[in-house]
Amino acid sequence: SANAAMLWGIIFLFAYREDSLSYRILLYALIAFFIGLDGYIFHQMFKKAMQRDVLDTAISSIAGGNTHYKIETARLSGKDMGEHINNISSGLDTALVQQVKSERLKADLITNVSHDIKTPLTSIINYVDLLKREKIQDPKIAAYLEVLDQKSQRLKTLTEDLVEASKASSGNMKLELSDIDL
Repeated sequence: SANAAMLWGIIFLFAYREDSLSYRILLYALIAFFIGLDGYIFHQMFKKAMQRDVLDTAISSIAGGNTHYKIETARLSGKDMGEHINNISSGLDTALVQQVKSERLKADLITNVSHDIKTPLTSIINYVDLLKREKIQDPKIAAYLEVLDQKSQRLKTLTEDLVEASKASSGNMKLELSDIDL
């Protein structure tokens, strides 16, 4: 690099000068200085590379779904970046917990509402069936009963579909695979 070229230039310059002790001492001092400078620069670059690896590992782990991953900020010289990544991890974890809780509450609400609808609906369907067995002679009343029967059956189907959709969205539904003949 630039330091190595400068070091060789100085060595070349002093090599063809007088052979006095002061020049040799100065030459060795400059060589030691540049070797120390190269060592310091290498140490700093290595330290930055290690910190970059720590941050990269943390980001990869969080992106992979491990929202509990935390960086040991004591090992980092720039602790702000590590703390920001830890805050992102904590925020994602909190959001994920709240989303799961929200989904569970939604599924419970759908289940409870559908159950609350099914109970009176079953009574309506049974009473309509009892009335249809009475063989009512009035065509107007028979038509009303037919409409009640159709609408209550439709509401029953919608309620069952709502429960099935809730199970499917929450992942609680078991799929039954079967072959079909197209």
